[in-house]
This record gives sequence, structure tokens and C-alpha cells, in this order.
Amino acid sequence: MDRYVLLVVWNCSDEQCQDEEFAELTAINRIYEFMRRSCCTSTSSRLTAFPACSISGVPAPQKWFCAIQAIRGFSQFCSTDWEEINSSSQATNCEESLPTLIQDCLNSINACEEEDSDGKDSPPLSELFEEAAEGLHRLADKLPPPGKVSLDLIMLVSGRDIPRLKDWLPVVGAFKHLREWHSAEITITTKVGKCWQKIAEYLGATVVDPEKLTNAIDPLVLWRGQVRIQERKFVSEVTFPGFCLRACTQNSWCHLISSCSTTTSGASNTAGEANLIFTVSL
Repeated sequence: MDRYVLLVVWNCSDEQCQDEEFAELTAINRIYEFMRRSCCTSTSSRLTAFPACSISGVPAPQKWFCAIQAIRGFSQFCSTDWEEINSSSQATNCEESLPTLIQDCLNSINACEEEDSDGKDSPPLSELFEEAAEGLHRLADKLPPPGKVSLDLIMLVSGRDIPRLKDWLPVVGAFKHLREWHSAEITITTKVGKCWQKIAEYLGATVVDPEKLTNAIDPLVLWRGQVRIQERKFVSEVTFPGFCLRACTQNSWCHLISSCSTTTSGASNTAGEANLIFTVSL
């Protein structure tokens, strides 16, 4: 199952400073580099060649895709499409250069801030969030059908100002759409977690500290969705929301597998693949 990661970066504070901008850029780069490393691991790992890891049943390397929706002050940017993270090309970039997706976001935000500095009236926050919600819905429309991909939504919140709920209600609707239709795993990273706890409970999101940012993405997730068990005779059903299928390698069992292969003829070919197991988490 391919992985899709949506980065939502918000800093709606009226007071902007260079330190905050650098912190946001650093956080985005950390997540992007983590996804690139995960892409390299999944490409070279034998786990991706296991047939059961593919929805279609055909073994294929796992692909990673990313998109950004950013609001800074009264400026915003939203990716027009999902960008595939290519491990081979991104690995050659130096530290001074930024990935194209992040560079496009910074250029757009800077251009909007220059227009605002020229005396142009800033749009109200409600209008800004409506445009953001439209961009999120467009990205949702370009996702594969539900159940075909694993989606992670990571919200990076800077500053202590929390927008009024009625202003960003359209964005909440877009988040709920991604949660209900695509089983998105929503994570809110902020230093003022108590202020966001109520909205996190409504969205089914997890609030984490920015220092634990990379823990928001679990690279071992193979499938995430809803499991429904139906019984035709009594027309009853049981639904398990938030169902997650993970893969893990048990290296501690390798010596047991190798010892069994020495006593059983012809088992040496399958012993190398037997240390792959699946775990179910609800």
C-alpha cells in the first residue's frame, strides 16, 4: 500500500519573526527527509516484495507521496497535486538546496507577503480558511479510492494564537472528510497541546510535541481502514473502525528459523522469508 503524507503548516500569528520561519522550515525538512529515508528502506526491503503487502496482489515497491498546505499570517499555499518522493534523486541534493515542493511553498508564501507589504488589504481569516479548505478537497479528490492507500495528515502549528472555530470550520470539514473517507491518521504538533485538545478529540487526532515530530509517521503500516463483518442470516454486522495492519520483523526468532531449516530438507529457501509477521492494532 502506497503512503500519502499531507503536511498542514499553520502560523496565523500577526507577529512574525525569522526564528519562527526557520523553525517551520526545519520541521518540514525533518519530515521530508524522514519520508525519503523510509522510501529508500521500503524500496530496498524484502518486505515490499511480499505479495500480501500489495492490494492488487502483485508485488511492487511501496511509493511515498507528499503535499503541503501552508498558512502564514495572511498568506497561504496549497499543492496542486501529490508529489512522489523519489529516493534516488532526492538523495543527491545538498543541505543548502531544498526539495522542489518545499521551495515552491516558500516562494509562494514570500510572494504573498510582498504583495501585503505593498499596502494591499489582507483578506479576512474566514476567507483564507475557505480557500485552504478548497485546496484540501482538491487534494482529497486526487487520492486513490478509499482503502487503496495509507494517509497521514500532520498539522504543524506555530505560535500561541488559536483561530476561532467558526473561522476555520470549512477546514475542519475537510479534515473530517479525509478522516472518514480515507482513514487519515491526524496528528497535531504544537507546544500548547492543552489548547488543541478539544478539537483533537473531535477530529480523532493525536497531539504531540514538536520534538517527537517524526514519530507521527509509522513506516511499518501496511493498511489502515475499517473492517466490517456481516452476517447474512440475521442481517447484522459488526464494524471495527481504526483498524490498522502493521508489519514487523522479529530478528530474535531468526535463530529458531535457521535451526529448523537445518533439520528439514528444502526449507532453506523459505526460512529467509519466514521472519515477516503481521500485527493488528485497533
